[in-house]
Amino acid sequence: MMMRIIIFTGLIFGGAACVDLEPYNGYFTTPPDSRVCNGNELANAVANFKKPEEFEGHEDVYATRDFWQWSGFAAGSSTALTGRDYMHSTYVPSEHWIEEHEPAIFDFSATLFGFPGQVRTYDLYVLVNFRPVPFALREIESSDDYSSFEDVDVERELKLIHDFTLENEQPRVQSIYIPPSSFETIGTQDVRVIELIRYEPNERWSFLNRKVRFDTPVIVHRGATGCRSVDYSVETTTLSYESHFQTLRTGNSTLLLPPEENVSEPLDEAWKDVSVFSETFDVNDDVVELNLQMMALNEGVPARKEYVAVFIDGEFYDSLSGMVEMPEGQSFEEVSENAKVISFPIQVDLSDRVGEYVRVRAIRFPDPFKLRACTRAIHCRATSSNELVLRRMVGS
Repeated sequence: MMMRIIIFTGLIFGGAACVDLEPYNGYFTTPPDSRVCNGNELANAVANFKKPEEFEGHEDVYATRDFWQWSGFAAGSSTALTGRDYMHSTYVPSEHWIEEHEPAIFDFSATLFGFPGQVRTYDLYVLVNFRPVPFALREIESSDDYSSFEDVDVERELKLIHDFTLENEQPRVQSIYIPPSSFETIGTQDVRVIELIRYEPNERWSFLNRKVRFDTPVIVHRGATGCRSVDYSVETTTLSYESHFQTLRTGNSTLLLPPEENVSEPLDEAWKDVSVFSETFDVNDDVVELNLQMMALNEGVPARKEYVAVFIDGEFYDSLSGMVEMPEGQSFEEVSENAKVISFPIQVDLSDRVGEYVRVRAIRFPDPFKLRACTRAIHCRATSSNELVLRRMVGS
């Protein structure tokens, strides 16, 4: 079976791999950048829209569910994603084309292996231009069970969040249906399919296990190619060389700091006991300002924009999210002396949440509206912060 239009991702022993089983030009190629078009440019793009030649033969993602058995790794997770034939995926597994009236349908498999007795619940989101949108999710029971979704129940099946459970060595294969109504505009769309692990308060895994296990960035050209009507201004951030380097190294280069008044020891020392970042922090103020620290990646990663999405109790908060500019990656010697860290402020309003546990997490998405060559997973994969748990103790 040729697998060149299936995106494979895997997380092995906490690392990440972005694998194209039959690479084209050696890696995932980079689609032409989209840009914000004026009315005439968009009209021209719509008039000239044409799907590329169809790559025949919808790949059976159901057959990839047992990838973990022949991967050669003892523990980790694996996922696979493919778009339907009518979306005309070509050699580039991350680009798709649909007409304005058509939905987008993706099929994916997910597996957790090497963790006996482990059972995890995940929340699945579909972000279109970094906004969660309603979608339907259905289980695939066999290679003959791919749903067309012609009978989708709008009231019952379309949701902003779907959850599913993974048990060790028990793969799940599912289909995602994104209706036309979930796309607000025509043109090039940045679509992210992500799943986030649910954690319990004070669960140490919430700090240590912060990879976004299933994160697939895809570009969907809806009725026009190369034009988009969505743009974001760059948010104010602070560039610092006084980083908590060891903490960031331990935490996958992205760290959501607790309120300053809740940490009694220097954070450069706190990393040695990382469980401090997954405790519940009791606060007394109506509005709590958190600091998201993001370290520049390794040498070879160019300067780029990233979109930071903030989730509170699993709900996306547009007003707290935004685009940031990240500096180019540094050499190991540079990082050892002066690591570049971008600080992004997040203000959480707890005035009406007295006595409640409030979970805060931020996810950084690289290269909005474009996809760089995925030669190394850290270049193109989303990165989640730790999940902080706050509790408002007294009312105002």
